[in-house]
Amino acid sequence: MGDVEDLGGRRRKAVTKESDRAAGRTARRGAPPEPAEDGEQELLRSREQLQKLSRRLIGAQETERQRIARELHDDIGQTLSAVKMNLQSIRRSAGASALASKIQESIEAVDQAIRRVRDLSVALRPSLLDDLGLVPALRWYLDRQAQKGGFRCRFATDDAIEASSDVQTACFRIAQEALNNVVRHSGAHEVKVDLHQTDDVLVLTVTDDGRGFDVQIAVDRVGLDASLGLLGMRERARLLGGRVTVESTLRKGTTVRARIPMAGAADG
Repeated sequence: MGDVEDLGGRRRKAVTKESDRAAGRTARRGAPPEPAEDGEQELLRSREQLQKLSRRLIGAQETERQRIARELHDDIGQTLSAVKMNLQSIRRSAGASALASKIQESIEAVDQAIRRVRDLSVALRPSLLDDLGLVPALRWYLDRQAQKGGFRCRFATDDAIEASSDVQTACFRIAQEALNNVVRHSGAHEVKVDLHQTDDVLVLTVTDDGRGFDVQIAVDRVGLDASLGLLGMRERARLLGGRVTVESTLRKGTTVRARIPMAGAADG
């Protein structure tokens, strides 16, 4: 009898455990799902964090560009200039000897290296942007690209532009990319750059009369220089609470317009 009672007890315990497990499954099935709002809020927080990270990365990139540009200009540029002066002195001492022609070739090579270093320094970050601000830097860069691309240029701006350093840098980079595209792809005869502020918003417009292009096709070609340039312009503006629009018509030209709040976006 003891064995029978023990077997019956084990059976009752097994049934009880199975009933508990079934009740647990039922309770879990009946539990209300997590509210969708929690997932949306988490997604928004993730986007905000990504934007903050992107702003900091761009800031760090600009700081590094500034450092390298100054080193190229001040250190390497001055060293090359000193080498050129020494070569010129040696050439004068050499007179009309065969050595003089070799020295002249060396001087020309150094001149070419100096020009290249200056171009690299300017491409990284023009000192005008830091020393004198956005308007002089834009005017200088437009004139430089007009000479390079062989087009007429016109620059119109307000007397005083008072924007944060981040906004000025973003505006210059957007104009730089737009003008580079004009030189590389547009074949324009005339380019107009307008810069003014309206209701605490900085508005930059770059218009050319070049061959134009299909904007959507260019954006869809991910990985090409043109698509990356367009995406880069839009991203710089977006991170500061602004936007960039590009309008283009085949054989009628292109207009790039950036609208960025004067204070930029708070980094939080």
